[in-house]
Amino acid sequence: MSNSIKVEWYPKSTSTHLSEIYQKTGMVFSFVSSPTNGLKQCHEWVKCRDFLHDAVRTQITGNPSQIFGFKFLKGTNPEIDLTKMRMLVSKNGLTSSKKDIDDFTAKMKSSLQIIKCFEKIAKVKPSILKKIDTNGSSYTSIYMFIGDKMWIKSPFMVSMYTFLIRLGDKQLIFKTKEELFSALESLSKAPKPKSGENDNDLIYLPDCYKHLFTVAEKHEKLFPTNENGLHDIYSKAIDIGTFHNQSGILSLARKSTSDKTFNQTLQEIL
Repeated sequence: MSNSIKVEWYPKSTSTHLSEIYQKTGMVFSFVSSPTNGLKQCHEWVKCRDFLHDAVRTQITGNPSQIFGFKFLKGTNPEIDLTKMRMLVSKNGLTSSKKDIDDFTAKMKSSLQIIKCFEKIAKVKPSILKKIDTNGSSYTSIYMFIGDKMWIKSPFMVSMYTFLIRLGDKQLIFKTKEELFSALESLSKAPKPKSGENDNDLIYLPDCYKHLFTVAEKHEKLFPTNENGLHDIYSKAIDIGTFHNQSGILSLARKSTSDKTFNQTLQEIL
C-alpha cells in the first residue's frame, strides 16, 4: 500500500444536503468506477450505507435514485463497476496527525481481515486494500477496498460489505472464523451506549452477527442471479423509499425485506 492511487473526485455540490442518521465511526463511503477509463468517484461521500445499494440499482435499471438529498442518475454520474466491488472509505473528523492516520490505517486493515474471513467461507477471491492519493479531496486519508463481484450482486451483500468495514473500527482480535464468531458474539452482548452516544453497529449486531456467517456460506442459494450475475431484486418494482429502507443487512437478518417471497426463503435458510 506504499504507492497511492489517483482518483478523479466527484464535484462538490453546495445545493444538496444529505439527511443521514448519526454514525459513531464517522466513516464515509463512495463507489468508484472501473479503472478502464480512469478511476472516478461515482457520487458524493455518504455515511448512510443504504444510499449505496440505491445507486447500484440505478446503475442496473436506469431508475433514478433521489431520496433524502441523495441523487444518482445513470448517464450523469460516473458508472459504478458491476464486475467488482470497488469502495472508497474515509472518515469525518480525521486530522493529518500521524496518530490519527495510523489509527485509521489500522482500522482499515482490521476491516480487511474481517472481510477476508467471510470471503474464505464464501469461497471467493479475497479483497485487497489500496491507499488513495488524497490530493484534491477534503479528507486526509482514503482507502479503496476491491472485492469479488459477490459483494455487489445483491443489495444485501453491498450492505454486508460496508457493515464489515465499519466493524473494523472495533479492531477485533481473531485468527479463525470460530474466533471471529466469538468476538462478534461478545461485542453483541456489550453494554449498549448511553442515550446520545448511539453506535448503530452495536445496535444492529445482536440481530445480525449469527446470520453473517450463513449469508457468506449460502450466498449462491440466497441470491440466485440473472444472466448478468445480479440478484433479481434490483429489477423488481419496488419504490425507492421501500428499497432504500429494506434492502440492508439488518432487514435481511430480521427477514423483513420488501420481497415477501424472499422473506420466506430467509425463514427457510437463516
